[in-house]
Amino acid sequence: MREPAFRRVSVEEYLRSEQDNPTRHDYIDGFLYAQAGASRVYNVIAGNLHVALHAAARAQGCQVYQSDMKVRVTLG
Repeated sequence: MREPAFRRVSVEEYLRSEQDNPTRHDYIDGFLYAQAGASRVYNVIAGNLHVALHAAARAQGCQVYQSDMKVRVTLG
């Protein structure tokens, strides 16, 4: 019997699988979603957002990451 295409994984499984995997994934509510490769337009937008947010974030004691960082967001 084959494994289902989508199965829940733990945070630990996710982090372990990302270490050597050339494809990066978003981890949302236990499911993995492959990230698309970045285009030139995406990089221009991301760079502009980083510049726009950087000073305000630093003033509040925060940091802005442009890419390749694992961030946990908890809502509620």
